[in-house]
Amino acid sequence: MGILVCVIVMVGYWVTAGPAGAAPPPAAGVLSLRDLEGLAQNRHPLVREAQSRGRALASRREEARHRFGPELQAGYNYNTNPVFNETDRSFSSVQHHAEAGVVLPVLKRLGAGPGEVERAACQLKVAEAEGRRAVQQARHEVRQLYLEYWEAERQEKHYLSAAGLLEEALRLARQGEKHGEVLPAEVLALEQQWLEAREQAGLAAQAQESRRRRLAALLGLEAATLRLAPHTPEKPRLPGFPELVRLARASRPELAAIPWRIREARINGERAIAQVFDLNLEARYYVDQYKEIGTRSGAFLMARFSAPLEAVPLVRHRRESSSSEAAAQEARGEALALQVEREVAAAWESYLTAEARLKVAQKLRQLAEEKLRTRAVMAARPSLLASASGLELLLARVQVEAAAREEAAREAERERAYAALLFALGTDDLPAAPPAETPASPAPGAAPPLPLAVWLYYPDRLIAAGELAGIPALARSKGVRAVYLCLNRPLIAPGDRFVPKLRQFLAEAHRQGIAVHALLDETTWLLPERREDLLAYLRWLKDFQAGGGLDSRFAAIHLDLEIHQLPQWQQRKALYSTYLLDTLRLVKSQAAGLPVWLDLPVWLDEEGVTLWPELLRQSDGVVFMAYDQKDPQRLAASLAAETALLGRLGKPYWVGVQVRDFPGESAVRTFLARVREQLTPRPAGFALFQYEEVKKWLKGGGS
Repeated sequence: MGILVCVIVMVGYWVTAGPAGAAPPPAAGVLSLRDLEGLAQNRHPLVREAQSRGRALASRREEARHRFGPELQAGYNYNTNPVFNETDRSFSSVQHHAEAGVVLPVLKRLGAGPGEVERAACQLKVAEAEGRRAVQQARHEVRQLYLEYWEAERQEKHYLSAAGLLEEALRLARQGEKHGEVLPAEVLALEQQWLEAREQAGLAAQAQESRRRRLAALLGLEAATLRLAPHTPEKPRLPGFPELVRLARASRPELAAIPWRIREARINGERAIAQVFDLNLEARYYVDQYKEIGTRSGAFLMARFSAPLEAVPLVRHRRESSSSEAAAQEARGEALALQVEREVAAAWESYLTAEARLKVAQKLRQLAEEKLRTRAVMAARPSLLASASGLELLLARVQVEAAAREEAAREAERERAYAALLFALGTDDLPAAPPAETPASPAPGAAPPLPLAVWLYYPDRLIAAGELAGIPALARSKGVRAVYLCLNRPLIAPGDRFVPKLRQFLAEAHRQGIAVHALLDETTWLLPERREDLLAYLRWLKDFQAGGGLDSRFAAIHLDLEIHQLPQWQQRKALYSTYLLDTLRLVKSQAAGLPVWLDLPVWLDEEGVTLWPELLRQSDGVVFMAYDQKDPQRLAASLAAETALLGRLGKPYWVGVQVRDFPGESAVRTFLARVREQLTPRPAGFALFQYEEVKKWLKGGGS
């Protein structure tokens, strides 16, 4: 009876309290957009699905942890057939056999088990990334419905206001019709406009109610009691397109899941031996009872090994399959990165289009208001008939109302486009564009300062000589704003011998306002068989970035892979240019959100490399190496097509020059000023090759 009472109490509690984990309904009141987005993070079906999948995978991971533990085995055997006893050298007609023991699957415990745990952990990481995207999608859907609700509310108000003005205008028009001042067709047209305004107001009210009901159904709320807080449109400040692309690469959960998918694919190959072979350790105790000779007991330890006859090809094929699947996931990551960039570009274009339409609508509203003021002045003149002047004034007010309604619609379109841009970026908070720096005014008659960059090689030697730490302050004094620091093998060698000094250099460069790029310059990395070495550098860079503060990280990745240095360049330029594009995409997929810059010779298109436009599109910035160019006009002509495309793409470019070809600093700066005047759009700066040649400037010895 007591058990029955407990069961009834528990069932009653479950019915009243609801299932475990269910979010309590929100308190009655006015809900803001932030409140709705908070509810969507727990109540939206997509989020609940992702959360359930994550819990299932977490349980699967814990299950994998305990799958290959010690096993307790026991058995009993009754045999009526004669059994030969090896000890007594005789037969027994009846035997009872019982045994119990512990079996430890060694290879499964040490190999396959950890592999399954790691695989489940990778799947859980992927599910977490999918869950973050589901939350973003839920917030985006709620945000769109909220914006559409208030757009419909504003439209209803504008249409009702217009209907009221048209009703008054219709009254005056009918009076004017009686006196012959207004034509019947004009009265009929006004009546039609009045009816349309009332109908549109009704449709807007229906749309408003529809959005409110959809929000309530989506979030599990009561539609009758759901009230939404007023919305005030705000104009966001947006960074440039390259920064948006970089932000999307760093924020999109789908891209963050790719490394875990690759790792999951590689586990099968790494654990192939433990999955194919089997080794068990057994400890057993047994008891045998014979009808004639009595009971015998004992214990034994045993190692049991098994392997398929086709073990070698089985392991080989499993490793090949794992490697191919990992390569497929890497390609998927590259394709996904390109898709994300296209989505950002489309959303960015939609936002700019909406912004342009809003400006046009604002201008039309201003014109309508100006006409209204003119009509008001004319209506005050006694020479005009009262009905005609009043009617024209009302119609002018109707035009203002229509222009205001169109402006509100375009403003709502811009807000929806901004929300779509946030969704494409994979973030709900877009950083505002930094205010433009006001450059220092040059002295009278002096040319404006030229931003400079410097290639810096063998940083390990500079660290050993104690020279690297002092470079940022000296470089800043000469207008250097970027340093391309080469990641050579001693710098990234195991043991991290140079890492502390490198981080000090990066922190000082950050304080001086100098961006430091991680320069990768091994040309043979373009060849498919050498890309694994490139991936090792990228993995080191990813770990380095993750292990430091914001002020001690690299600002970008810089590729200086000169395809013309590969053998048989003239005969294989088409193939090598494809290798360069593939390598650029590979680096972008592994860049962990860092912008990827590319060094290109100025004569690339002249040499018949047809992929140069795609190289410019895929890179986040370009440095054109103009080492052999000494004529500014000829240089500008060589780069005309490239700079025009970069201008349309909104991407920066720099021009690289060979310092040793000039007699001194003043000669170089004069040449750079002449080049900048010839190029359109203007370059963001000039890169100097290289630090050892520029060092005398930094120490004050250049002329």
